[in-house]
Amino acid sequence: KIFELLEEHLTRLLKLKAPLYQNLLRDIHKQLITEYIIRIMKKRLYCKTENKQKSVADQIENEAVRLQKLFTCYQSEDTFLESALLKIAEIIRLKDIIAITVEVAALFQDFPDVRKQHIGAILYIKGNVKKSDEKQILNILNAPLNDADTSKDMKLFTTSTVLKTL
Repeated sequence: KIFELLEEHLTRLLKLKAPLYQNLLRDIHKQLITEYIIRIMKKRLYCKTENKQKSVADQIENEAVRLQKLFTCYQSEDTFLESALLKIAEIIRLKDIIAITVEVAALFQDFPDVRKQHIGAILYIKGNVKKSDEKQILNILNAPLNDADTSKDMKLFTTSTVLKTL
């Protein structure tokens, strides 16, 4: 239902002139992905079993792919936004602490505004991460970034709305 409504509204926007259309599309796209991430973190899912983790990760991944296809169809220039959802899904899906750490590092590289409380909320969903492992994973956020793009377009996690939810 949400995808149908979104497509209906995006179709109406096509009537706008190019610069206005792209600006509005960019704002809608970013806001939608931000809201999705907020819902993931705020919902406070607790998936102790591997099957539940896989199910949640698959759902996030499938919806991210659908969003990416939809926004690509409407010529969004911000196709990188869904990569945050795909990385979150992979963090939830993975079992190995080193692999999770690598995926968190990739998320941090792509979205340098991600904070420990965001990763902590994602790890909480997994339901089976030991405190010592969580600490090890979170330590990756203390590492300096290499050639990270810290422009405001890459800021997805530190919008005031995301911070207020945690």
